[in-house]
Amino acid sequence: MIFSKTRRSRKSRKRGSRCATNRRPLRIEPLEDRRLLAVGWGDLEDTSWRERIVEPDQAVRLDQPSRTVIQWIDHTFYRWSEYEVGVDGNYFVALEAPQSQLLPREQAIELLSASQQWMLSAPVLDPTAEERLEADWLSHIQAIDHNWVDESEEFPLDYLPASGGLSGEDDPLAGSSNNTPDLVADTTIFPFHTVGYQQQRFGDAQYRCTSIIVSPHTALTSAHCVYHADRDGYATSVQISPGQYQEFGAGAIVRPFGRITASGWETNDQYIQAGSGYTTTHTRHDYAAVFYEPSMASIGLTTYVPLQFNYDPPTSPAEIVYPTGYPFEVDGAGTSTMWEMPGPVTRVEDLRLLYDAETASGSSGSPVWSRASGQPRVIGLHGFNLSSSGLSGATRLTSSNQTLIEQWLQWIPDAAIDFHWDPIEDQSVGSAFPVTITARDSQGTTVTSFTDTVDLAGFASIAEPGEISIGQGDESFRHPFRTRWHDSRTQVIYLQSEVGQAATISGLALDVVTIPGQELNDWTIRMKHTSLDSYATASLDATDWVTVYQAKEPRGSTGWRFFEFTTPFEYNGMDNLMIDFSHNNRSWTSDGGVRATDTGTARSALAYSDSNHGDPLTWSGTTWPNVSADNRIPNIRLTFASTSIPVSIAPTVTGEFIDGVWAGSVTVNEPAEQMFLRADGRNGRIASSNLFPVTSVAIPTVVHSFQRQDPATSPTNADVLVFRVTFSGAVQDVDGLDFVVQGATTATVTDVVVIGDAVYDVTVSGGDLAGFNGGVGLALAPDFTIVDLAGNRLMEGPPEIDESYLLDNEPPVINSVDASDVVQWQTGQVDYWFTIDYSDNVAIDVASLADGQVTVSGPGDFYQQAQFLLVDPEDDGTPRTVSYRITPPGGSWDASDRGHYTIALNADQVLDTAGNAVQADASLASFQVHIRPEIEHTPIQLRPTVIFLPHQQTVVIDNPTDQTVMVLADSLDDPFAIALLDDGDDSWTIPAGQQRSFLVTFAPDTAGLYESALSMLGESTLLVSAVTGWGVQDWQNPVNRFDVDGDGTVTPSDVLMLINEINFGNRGRLPVRTAEQPGAAWFPDVSGDGLLIPLDVLMVVHHLNHSAAIDDRGEGQAASFASDRHEGWDGAGSLNDSFPPRSPTGASQPVDQPPRRWPDLRHSQLDLRTIRAAFADPDSLFSPAIEMDEHCSDRLFAETKGFLKPIGAFILQE
Repeated sequence: MIFSKTRRSRKSRKRGSRCATNRRPLRIEPLEDRRLLAVGWGDLEDTSWRERIVEPDQAVRLDQPSRTVIQWIDHTFYRWSEYEVGVDGNYFVALEAPQSQLLPREQAIELLSASQQWMLSAPVLDPTAEERLEADWLSHIQAIDHNWVDESEEFPLDYLPASGGLSGEDDPLAGSSNNTPDLVADTTIFPFHTVGYQQQRFGDAQYRCTSIIVSPHTALTSAHCVYHADRDGYATSVQISPGQYQEFGAGAIVRPFGRITASGWETNDQYIQAGSGYTTTHTRHDYAAVFYEPSMASIGLTTYVPLQFNYDPPTSPAEIVYPTGYPFEVDGAGTSTMWEMPGPVTRVEDLRLLYDAETASGSSGSPVWSRASGQPRVIGLHGFNLSSSGLSGATRLTSSNQTLIEQWLQWIPDAAIDFHWDPIEDQSVGSAFPVTITARDSQGTTVTSFTDTVDLAGFASIAEPGEISIGQGDESFRHPFRTRWHDSRTQVIYLQSEVGQAATISGLALDVVTIPGQELNDWTIRMKHTSLDSYATASLDATDWVTVYQAKEPRGSTGWRFFEFTTPFEYNGMDNLMIDFSHNNRSWTSDGGVRATDTGTARSALAYSDSNHGDPLTWSGTTWPNVSADNRIPNIRLTFASTSIPVSIAPTVTGEFIDGVWAGSVTVNEPAEQMFLRADGRNGRIASSNLFPVTSVAIPTVVHSFQRQDPATSPTNADVLVFRVTFSGAVQDVDGLDFVVQGATTATVTDVVVIGDAVYDVTVSGGDLAGFNGGVGLALAPDFTIVDLAGNRLMEGPPEIDESYLLDNEPPVINSVDASDVVQWQTGQVDYWFTIDYSDNVAIDVASLADGQVTVSGPGDFYQQAQFLLVDPEDDGTPRTVSYRITPPGGSWDASDRGHYTIALNADQVLDTAGNAVQADASLASFQVHIRPEIEHTPIQLRPTVIFLPHQQTVVIDNPTDQTVMVLADSLDDPFAIALLDDGDDSWTIPAGQQRSFLVTFAPDTAGLYESALSMLGESTLLVSAVTGWGVQDWQNPVNRFDVDGDGTVTPSDVLMLINEINFGNRGRLPVRTAEQPGAAWFPDVSGDGLLIPLDVLMVVHHLNHSAAIDDRGEGQAASFASDRHEGWDGAGSLNDSFPPRSPTGASQPVDQPPRRWPDLRHSQLDLRTIRAAFADPDSLFSPAIEMDEHCSDRLFAETKGFLKPIGAFILQE
């Protein structure tokens, strides 16, 4: 591998094959901005993939996963394996890094959702570091052509043939399912700005390829892009331009995130050993890594694309895969933009993948995507074609190359590693004490791959340190972090009045408001004395500088950034102080920024360049490069060091770091009032501990802490407990007899493991621990024999930290289930809610609540997993009420869903905070669906009745079913009511096939048509009768004005009622109806003028004369509603029986004569004068309001048949 600086070798470690199951749930915080950006990559918001994830199978062998995925997610490296269960594609997940854990279903969904963030999250930075080049700028760069391979390997083809091109359509990415290339419309969004246009040199020749960024400092590409045995081995330089594109047509070439120069590259031994040319052996191992010291976080990457190993895409039907990169030509024309080149998989080999896609020179190193899992993943690196078939091919990601690729992904440059000390307490001479040093990257994340040693030294401080601040302004100043340019230099004057008296300056801090877009190579701080208090002409000095700090500086974070000088500066307290900041990079990104103060005079000299003027430390004068002046100065803090002298310590070199941490012991060999320890990583990074005293009198060693180690959380139901015991200094003679178990348990100390000189792990197990409930702690035994290294007995006393476990082996229980029956009014509802009340002796773990824990089964093979809705309250505790929901079988409740439904709780689902599960229950609860089908029944019609006057009618209800039905009395709405008739049966049931009479009352409040439904409930049917009635307010029938008695028909009895009422002297104006005086229940005002006069009689007679002929039975048709009339007053016929005459109050009168048959008077002439003479006061008939000739014909025809002659009836004359 080629590096500008030596790269640290790495030790391989075995992967664990067992996964712990007693850990707290994995927590991955989602990124905030979940905007869908990768348009055309299918429905990335589709969460159907979640349905395939199941609970882990505890019995499965974990050494044979279906596939393995590695990915950097939010600054952390993850590896997990997926194990398929059954034949339907379901699988569970076992996490392997950063910790080993079988993931419950919900945690697996959490992990895979976080894995998708690379698709769903917006880039952190806009492409502000944009570079624009002329279209022909890259025309001289050759593509590393496709390697055409003879499958027989007998005639390997030349490495760089002059061929290769592809044809495609200028379409936006749309997820093609054929092998037509698609232009990537936006290369600045995920995942496309992880794909880079790559340039590399072999000697004097320059070539192009494609690479894919997979971690903060690593990209993957084809091996033949960086190594060629026939061209002196490795390339001499490699650069990448992430997301490069070309404007429409042959427009300008744009590098939206600049160009980054690689610091090293490496391929695998198998490829190198394949030797010259390019054969099938080369294609099996055609993968390599390119390393970059600037972190890719500078272009907004914190989560990177997932790599999937051992995936076998199907060939029938063939899965479409998607190589994405930078082909040299499209339709015969050169191109420098990104294309997607989809094609169906034709063959899957152990180390190769073949597909029918149109690819071309320059696309070598392109990632090959699979979208089958619902989460697009890289499954190979495109790199060759087969000469015999023209198929394209890629080197697969498999277990054979996984270990090396994992090492590549975790590579971090030495310069990016800083060190952090845990606090150190007061110590004594000659007593070893524990210290912990952690290697961290610029994001503060532990660098678990760091396995080197660091140098240690001790220093005693003999004077108090101090600090001053210069500058109180709040302006943002891009200098000295001017990383939009390769190189920059900022030279600033600070006045003596600001710095103060003579002192040793040991460090400096800048107040960072914007982190620079990349790391700072050769970041240098220099100081010198000066007589200048401002710049008359901005100029850079080249001599008399003292370099106080120089290192490759990580991007860091915002806030005060401190630089501890490796060479302190002795300030004289008389002159002004000049400070010079500079960096020397080989690429550019975006500027950082610091807080600054405007002084009103030119006190900063500024210069920058893109590697065109040499080392910025050598710049001088005003024009090389051009220098400008600025009134602003960066706000700084200067640290004045105490004078320090070396102190003897042991050891002076740490042991190897394990997972980025060294936990060891240090002994100070001489006293010091105040001293500190310094760690030197030999990479320019120096870190000092806090100050602490070392006395000559031995400080007794004590127990510093008892802490929970495994499991790390409490409550727990673990059968084995591990306490970490930390002492204040190194100790010896530690064994299990030195400790006792606290609590009512019978468990004992069963093991003691040495972790460090002052750190031990003590295991508690056995006894009744497996079923114990209560507290378990650890303490020193009364007769302990632990001593320090000098043989002094450990001093007793309470530890500073004393943690214990709360054992909880009692599972939570279900208190109650609230699942109500579904009744008739719920017909049409689209969901069904029910609640379960859980309780526990400690607390319910609300994080364990999820979909699919409860199932509901019912008629017709109905089976559905309930959806988890909410828990009340929302935090851990007891009791907790949980709401669930299901969807009715057909989407909404109806009569076809009638029956019994059973609610079941699945096993190992709802947990308490110790991990105990509620016991499964296959018949936890049930509910009934009572919805009946609605069957039309004979309507019940009530006569129109006068308002305020209750009207009663006997109705007969049939039961046509073969089952007993019950009449639901309360189903009728006001103004209707139904009552039992006094027939000796006080029940509301009707036997099968029988009928029964009831009394229906109708008492409306206002005028109008009233409707209701009378329901009868049976085992399998629901009978519904429509009940209607009219309510009126005046003396005219609103249904049919000629129906005087309101019986629903128009007959001669309606005429006789009017004549009878007039003969009784009740003619003239009708009184107003009120609630107190509603009047008779009849409708005498036929004309609607508010009067009872002979005109009302004549109108009914005329209506009868024009009605349909009367049949032989004397019955006519039912009276029609007014809305049914078309013309005239056509109506109904008569009744057989006569209607008794009524009094003005509506009471019936005795009948004078028995019924008799009257002669048929059809077509008889009616003499108006005869009618007039028949009344007691005939003159009153002819009022000005009544003119008979105007309202009626002088020839009226009456049709009569079989009715009684009333008192005072008119005389008919032949």
